Amino acid sequence: MLVTPRERELDGVRLDVLKGGMIYDVSPTLGAWLIAQGYAASEMRSVTPHQSQGDELNKPPANRRADD
Repeated sequence: MLVTPRERELDGVRLDVLKGGMIYDVSPTLGAWLIAQGYAASEMRSVTPHQSQGDELNKPPANRRADD
């Protein structure tokens, strides 16, 4: 969060708990709204644990032949 939102609530989601200078994990919809209003900036994480493992899960096993 760049700054604390002026609004206390948005569509049933409390915004008064969000404080400027902190990092929050929010839904894509709420994140887009916060960014559009100038309250937040996106944070891109380079690799999360499930992404690094997911790449390995998509590879075929090295010890198997194609005709197995």
